[in-house]
Amino acid sequence: EDPDVLGTPFFVCDYVSGRFFDDPVCTGAGSPQEVGALYGGFLTAIAKLHTADYKAAGLGDFGREGGYVARQTKVWTSQYRAAETEPNEAFERLVAWLPEAMPADDDMTTLVHGDLRVDNCIFAHDAPDVIAMLDWELSTLGHPAADLALATMPYDTPEAMPKAFRGFGRNPQALGVPTEQTFIDAYVDATGFSSVRSHIDYYRAFCCFRMASILQGVYKRSLAGQGLERRWRPDWQAGRRRGAARVDDRGAL
Repeated sequence: EDPDVLGTPFFVCDYVSGRFFDDPVCTGAGSPQEVGALYGGFLTAIAKLHTADYKAAGLGDFGREGGYVARQTKVWTSQYRAAETEPNEAFERLVAWLPEAMPADDDMTTLVHGDLRVDNCIFAHDAPDVIAMLDWELSTLGHPAADLALATMPYDTPEAMPKAFRGFGRNPQALGVPTEQTFIDAYVDATGFSSVRSHIDYYRAFCCFRMASILQGVYKRSLAGQGLERRWRPDWQAGRRRGAARVDDRGAL
């Protein structure tokens, strides 16, 4: 935090040599069997993060305990309003629905990454293990189901989305990816957090809402000519539509 060193706040991180996959289907893996093993390593890393004793690790003040989604909804609604460029009925439905349908266990607290995807992991060269996680800007204390919902988002997103957000398609098992239920069940077995089974769709809608708010800010900056390529602009619309679709398809979850 000392700006006198480099003139700005900064952090120091290690260099980790490993494998990086820039899409959810792990293009570049040798076989569907290897993809399945990589997802096993990904799941293990998620479970270790969420079951870590954050107080013993000296992270008891890393964020506030409880009320994660309630706070996040307020923050990202405010961010969206600051960047709003036009009315959007689907997004307004989502903003109104999230507080109304919030699960009763919002006080559940673990370490959360905030942007937990395969393309934010580095895997070992000679094993399917995650040896590093990247992009911790959204990390805090929060509800683990928000991380799990984002990690499983490709089960629910179109294949036409940009590479990092691309869906698995209709037959993920052919790619080597476990079924959604298998992945969630394995997570519950590893963590003991059985309540996530009941509310995963709610948290997936929340993730769409948060992403739409982020993309709205990116979109507004692009209109001001601040460097965003035009080919990314449709993502802004897609994030809002997916979140609203979760509400329309499932109702009050």
